[in-house]
Amino acid sequence: MHPASAQRLSVAMMHTISDSYGEWNGDQMTESIRPLVSVVVPVYNTKPDDLRSCFASLSQAKDARLEIIAVDDGSRAETAHLLDDIAAECSNTVHVIHKTNGGQSSARNRGIAEARGEYIEFVDSDDYVDWDAQQRVLETLTSHKPDILQINVVGMTEAGVYFWPPKHGDGEYREIDKREIMTECAAMWAQLVKRELFETSGIVLCEGIHIGEDFASILSLATVARSAAVLDVDLYYFIDHDSSITHIPHPQMLLDITHAMDFVLEHVGDDLEKYHNEIEYQAIKQVRYAGVVRALDWEGIHSKVIPQLIEYMETHFPSWQRNPYYCQEAANQLKYRLLIGGHYRLYILLHQGLHALRNSGGIRSVLLN
Repeated sequence: MHPASAQRLSVAMMHTISDSYGEWNGDQMTESIRPLVSVVVPVYNTKPDDLRSCFASLSQAKDARLEIIAVDDGSRAETAHLLDDIAAECSNTVHVIHKTNGGQSSARNRGIAEARGEYIEFVDSDDYVDWDAQQRVLETLTSHKPDILQINVVGMTEAGVYFWPPKHGDGEYREIDKREIMTECAAMWAQLVKRELFETSGIVLCEGIHIGEDFASILSLATVARSAAVLDVDLYYFIDHDSSITHIPHPQMLLDITHAMDFVLEHVGDDLEKYHNEIEYQAIKQVRYAGVVRALDWEGIHSKVIPQLIEYMETHFPSWQRNPYYCQEAANQLKYRLLIGGHYRLYILLHQGLHALRNSGGIRSVLLN
């Protein structure tokens, strides 16, 4: 997939802007001034067309407020060489780091450590961003300074069928209670995070697991954030690739989601009581719901992991069925009622039907695994 054809910077953006990031005038900017946003792109054996599309979306015009940090996480030689070639051709600054394989969070952590920007933006190397929306984000972060800025995500299949359609928002900036992010967070690329937040909190992204590391990292960061906001622009385009690790059964990873939750509980520490409802609601969604769905998908109704997931919830969140977010937003949803009631066969039939409709463009999936 490739984003819409490159468009020129808006007239407003072409005007000279003087601020703490230097003077922007066309494609001229003082090189010694640090960028506003560091875009961290972990790369691991990405398909060539996807890799080119990703970096093309970040370089549709030169903008010194951006720096791109590409972290090659032990890719094959052909991918590593292609990344070097792409970086050399980009109109914006690209720093390429080659490292041994350590997983996506390891690559992101390395990128964060090398970043100079005030904000960190995360982009996966097989997805892309909308350049006009990227400009709006830069404009917003020049005048507003939230610790976390949430943006819109557009999701589609490899065939181009939307399951998270574009919202075509008006670019409104809205300050929000950070609890909104805490109850909704799932992916690193759905928000930009002030780099200072990592430094002052000492939080590094959750490593060593393959499922749940994103929500665990963002939820932990949100607990220490001082402010949060939403910008109504369709910035991020997520492509649901069939080859994604979450689509290929890896039974040994099914309990990763509990390790992710352990990461959250360890990092929130004394704030657990303060944000208990939000953290518990994420546990309901990630462990009791998504974890069970994944186990059904990978191992079937007799999965031995399902009782372990249920036990985890009963041990760590024994009163979860009284959670106010769950009672208000999820308890009466059919998908939750079927799973909580143990009606796994009925759930599978429902899920398969909705999945088929999603692939035909008829409806969004119940759960994007």
